[in-house]
Amino acid sequence: EVDGFRIEGAQGMLPEERPDFRRSAPPADSTPGITVAEAELRKLSGSYAADGLPLVVEIEVIDGALKATLPGQRVFTLVAETPLRFRLVGPPGMPAGFVAEFEKEGDRVVSLTLHQPAPGPTVKLNRKADG
Repeated sequence: EVDGFRIEGAQGMLPEERPDFRRSAPPADSTPGITVAEAELRKLSGSYAADGLPLVVEIEVIDGALKATLPGQRVFTLVAETPLRFRLVGPPGMPAGFVAEFEKEGDRVVSLTLHQPAPGPTVKLNRKADG
């Protein structure tokens, strides 16, 4: 008993019977906030590179959906919140909070900023010249 509370632990329980008290983040929401026309999604397609980092992210439209490929990782689906802000949705269990935000100058897309849940860094990537 601790401070008047009786504590019943997992003593004597087999490992598979013990409760799992680990906390996991909520899954990423895959419900689009808006619908973006495929022609508009294609304008976001391209290669984006980080200055001073060996990081290139490929953005492309596959089967009508915007996808992001990060080096050494699976392909992520980008789910629109606004025409230029997207949630990243990946494999089952991927936590919420990963966001891709595109920046335009006039009609031209110039950069992509990847936001991660804290304490992950925010990374700005510049669009590479089409070639």
